[in-house]
Amino acid sequence: MFIEILKHIPLWVFGVFFVLLYMGLKQVRPREVSVKRLVLVPLLMMAWSLAGMLGSFAHHETLAGTAWASGFALVLGAAALRGPAIGVRYDAARRVLQLPGSWTPLALMMGIFWLKFGVGMATAMQPSLADLNGFAAPVCLAYGALSGVFAGRALRLLRATRREAGWVAA
Repeated sequence: MFIEILKHIPLWVFGVFFVLLYMGLKQVRPREVSVKRLVLVPLLMMAWSLAGMLGSFAHHETLAGTAWASGFALVLGAAALRGPAIGVRYDAARRVLQLPGSWTPLALMMGIFWLKFGVGMATAMQPSLADLNGFAAPVCLAYGALSGVFAGRALRLLRATRREAGWVAA
């Protein structure tokens, strides 16, 4: 049965998985990131999350949108209450953040990937699931929450850019 399921997965899905895995593993090591890239990645992941929600639950647009926005707002609000990220340094002259390694981005990317993959598999095997509010609401809430973690993490890291010019510890 497992082999039969694998045969029906489009090849591009494996490509997306390996690209996300590569991107996430790169972030496990300390690195420098431009402010532009720091903002771009959460926006791309948010767009992917919204695409997942709309692709599966467009017919539940009010419920899906409300659940997604609720998950996003709750997690983003919690992140905003946290202090600045530890170990982050900012070089104002180069507009570059020096970040310690973290497994969080990989976990978030895989979370969105596996959620989107799981929903796709579940609704392909049982299409009526997409019509159930009890299925749509928690999935969309999870999509929003994962996007909120990405955005909240970026906001915490951006706090380092508000400090004095030069390298500063946050």
